[in-house]
Amino acid sequence: LDELATDSTVFQRAITPATWTLPSHASLFTGLYPPEHGVLDRGDALGEIQTLAEILAERDYETRSYGYLEWFQLGGILRGFDQTNTSRLGNSDSESLSTRAIDRVLDTLGDRRWQVLELARSLSFSGFNRADHRTVDTVLADATEVNEPFCFFVHLNTVHWPYTPPTPYHRLFSDVSCRT
Repeated sequence: LDELATDSTVFQRAITPATWTLPSHASLFTGLYPPEHGVLDRGDALGEIQTLAEILAERDYETRSYGYLEWFQLGGILRGFDQTNTSRLGNSDSESLSTRAIDRVLDTLGDRRWQVLELARSLSFSGFNRADHRTVDTVLADATEVNEPFCFFVHLNTVHWPYTPPTPYHRLFSDVSCRT
């Protein structure tokens, strides 16, 4: 990472304009605060606001987006990326689930929604981990063949889930083990 930083722009202080992914990324790609770009919840879209990827594409950058978050595509946040590679849960289409279908089911649960979400997150962690691993492998392979200038956006889902590093890494930065 230190070597990459020597050839990169490094921000020492970064503050998110929102508490969750969708409006934060809309701000990242537009330079606008959430009330200005209007993407505050699922179902909201950017409209005619130009994105960073569109600006870079106009300047002959190769633009690619990697990861899976259906909301980015539905909201127009990924507009301007020449190529969007998405990874879904699990290893096959049979393991993939529709975000909208899950949301419809969860909406029927009322106050129990968040308990069910926490359970689902704990059960699906390994699926996200496999999908993110494939995403990173794809990005690394593509990076060896890309022409400059370029802009890659990589969104990984595993950062949202509890992580228990494998041995011996679980004690790398602390004597306290995360293992139970």
